[in-house]
Amino acid sequence: MAILKCSVAILLLSFAQVQNGKIVVIGKTANLKAGAVVISNKDSLHYYVDGLSHWKENEVGRQVKVSGKLKVVNTKPQKEDEPLKQMIVGTVRIILRPKWELLE
Repeated sequence: MAILKCSVAILLLSFAQVQNGKIVVIGKTANLKAGAVVISNKDSLHYYVDGLSHWKENEVGRQVKVSGKLKVVNTKPQKEDEPLKQMIVGTVRIILRPKWELLE
């Protein structure tokens, strides 16, 4: 039973699908309007790095390993009668309490 649980946890981490749990993402750094992200090598998903507004110029486009707690937020489009505002619609993945290291 312990081997099965361990295998499932490794499988989940390898595809970065753990919700509200610890996660490790290896990917490329990028700056988006809403903040600094890591684009996963495994599935090309974007993970925002909590507390980091942007990567430094010499860090952009580099391989990085980021670990922390994953928070997944699903947002819906605003209603038509609401004032127009910029926002991300859909699934937003945020790595809380991030720790990272550049790999190259």
